[in-house]
Amino acid sequence: MTRLSKHVFSSVVLTSALVANLALATNKCYILAMSSGQEQAAYQAGVLKGLASKLTTEELSYQAVSGIAGGAVNAAILSGHSNTQINEAIDKMIKFWTDGVKAKLYQNWWGGVIAGLFTAGGIYDNSPLTQFLQTQFNDPQTFERDLSIGLVDSIEGQYKSFQNKDFTKTQDLRDILFASFASPGYFPPADVLGSKWFDGSAVYDIDIFTAVNKCFDKGFIEENIVVDLIMTSSANLKEVNATEYHTMGMLFRYLEISSFYSSMDGLLRAKFSYPKANFRYAISPSKALPSSSYPLNLDEKQMNDTIQQGIEDAIAAINQGSGQSVDHLIHYHLLKSQNDDRIDNLTYGGFMEAKANGDYDFQAFDVSSITSDPSYIKYQLNIE
Repeated sequence: MTRLSKHVFSSVVLTSALVANLALATNKCYILAMSSGQEQAAYQAGVLKGLASKLTTEELSYQAVSGIAGGAVNAAILSGHSNTQINEAIDKMIKFWTDGVKAKLYQNWWGGVIAGLFTAGGIYDNSPLTQFLQTQFNDPQTFERDLSIGLVDSIEGQYKSFQNKDFTKTQDLRDILFASFASPGYFPPADVLGSKWFDGSAVYDIDIFTAVNKCFDKGFIEENIVVDLIMTSSANLKEVNATEYHTMGMLFRYLEISSFYSSMDGLLRAKFSYPKANFRYAISPSKALPSSSYPLNLDEKQMNDTIQQGIEDAIAAINQGSGQSVDHLIHYHLLKSQNDDRIDNLTYGGFMEAKANGDYDFQAFDVSSITSDPSYIKYQLNIE
């Protein structure tokens, strides 16, 4: 027991030293925040694959990673791999999501949807998900970077960020990931870790602050913090006849819309709270991701298309240059918030293309210009 303890202690010290040396060498603290999303979080794996094809290992040396819902799975996998193993981490993410297409992740309750609506905490019973998580996360978990996963305590109504110290054994991680799939309405709250939990998107769709604060904890100044974020929605909604939607369709439609605006709220709050930080890439779907009226229900082709779109959007963001994708996304959000009819029929990708071509007379955009818009007053308190 003594030898084992010494070995574990030495490993922890060595890992900490390596991280500290890397931070000292780069003089930068890189963080990655991944938004919520169920199977659409496979898009994030595609984005990372695209980033890895263009950026150096140093440029992807994330010291802190955060994730919500499906993004929590990607964050956990990435945190379990070193900077030199990022391609292995991406492969594991892709395997998780493609394996999930073939697995049974939930089932009807006895009594069907009626039982789910009136006697259970969610429409479907997602207990089969526990077995799938056991097959995907069956090795003792070690962490190569700071990890934070957001959940909401449905009893206390509070958001909590679970971090490295909370994952004392592999089962803890599986329980937290199981809770990360507890999407309110679809599935009941996860009865784990002494309470009942929903995924973190019930409060925050993306958590940038926790990851940034990890950089401050390491002694970095704001100017040396580099922020990347990956969202799973740009409000690129497919045109539908919503009058024909019933309960399930309406719920999914709501989640599609709210995810974008909630993620943008997180980005804008962080952007104005940390004006000196380098917000490098904000990557969001350039067109609507494949979806279904049922949760966790994409087929193999839809999953592959989702991953491929992530790859393409990441490469496009890199080609635009550092910071440009952030400004484009905020500009797009501003126009949508103003109900600008020029973008009524434009996807986010279509907006960027029109902007590049000089269509619709889109003027050059400076993020500071949003301070004059009344709807952005709540973000202005931290502007220097």
